[in-house]
Amino acid sequence: MQLLEGELPSPVNPPEGCVFRTRCPHAIADCAQQVPRLEGREDHQSACLRTAELLT
Repeated sequence: MQLLEGELPSPVNPPEGCVFRTRCPHAIADCAQQVPRLEGREDHQSACLRTAELLT
């Protein structure tokens, strides 16, 4: 199990782009600009700009 570091985003004032980027070890500059869409199969979904890249 990987313990995530970083600050939890504020639910009252969430960051722009991906709200998880402040704790994501794979975040890139685009994550601050774009909100990822929820994609995937019925049994597993994710909302990440880098899903395809990280799964290969």
